[in-house]
Amino acid sequence: MIKEVPLVDTGKKRNEKYQWYKYVSKNLYKRHKFKMHSLLNHGTTDFFNAVEIETTTFCNRRCPYCPNALFDRGLKENEKRMPEELFQSIINQLSDLRYIGRVSLHFYGEPTSDERLPDFVAYARKKLPKSEILIASNGDYLSPEYFEKLRKAGISRINLTTHWPNKTMTPKIKALRTYLRENPQSEVQVIYNELTPEDDLENRGGIFKTKKFVPRKSCHAPAETMNIDYQGNWVLCCNDYHSSIKWGNLEKEKIMDIWTKPRFARLRKREKEGKFDLKICQGCTNKVQLDL
Repeated sequence: MIKEVPLVDTGKKRNEKYQWYKYVSKNLYKRHKFKMHSLLNHGTTDFFNAVEIETTTFCNRRCPYCPNALFDRGLKENEKRMPEELFQSIINQLSDLRYIGRVSLHFYGEPTSDERLPDFVAYARKKLPKSEILIASNGDYLSPEYFEKLRKAGISRINLTTHWPNKTMTPKIKALRTYLRENPQSEVQVIYNELTPEDDLENRGGIFKTKKFVPRKSCHAPAETMNIDYQGNWVLCCNDYHSSIKWGNLEKEKIMDIWTKPRFARLRKREKEGKFDLKICQGCTNKVQLDL
């Protein structure tokens, strides 16, 4: 089981059961709040509450449980970046929709490898003042100086992960932890976890073999998250590594025009009912042991 903890220990004894109840309660409150907001602003609770935007395809690591280990999409020589104008256009559309949900600036690339990230965070914060803005990072580029740029830009949360084959916290993350201990701050939540092939993980829509196939009973991912690749394609979900299912393109279409497409709306409804029509969805599992 993957356990997330604050990077800097407050010194207080953690009651795991209490922390779990607190986490569940907080997320239930967020979900209820967002549904009410959607109902008031769009006349329906059928509306996504999270946005994931791929600003870069490059990642410096090749973790065995990530598709980047199998394909060359994440290599530096193949790096593709989302144009700044497209990023701003997507954020502007979200602002026009009075969006208040989560905004994650990552897909399968390492977001901190992109020097434009602080500017992207600042633009998103300016246009979406009520949104939680976060990144998931391996921490390899995240120096204290880079952290300060992100903090001042308005980032809400940074999820740091030490990846296998590292057995313990990497030097970069240790340095950041020392810095945060010496320079306490409350604006940014910094979360840490360690990940190994022994953990229960997703098979990424069937890309990886599993020791035991455990099919999903239902899936809310397409109904709750807008996943945008570097080209502006609205893809199926975070497991659609190759952007194989595209609902539309935000360089050419508006968010609401794509969201209300009958085919897309039908799929969202059927997946929530546990009816999977797409091959990628039929091969997708709950988190299980991968056969690596």
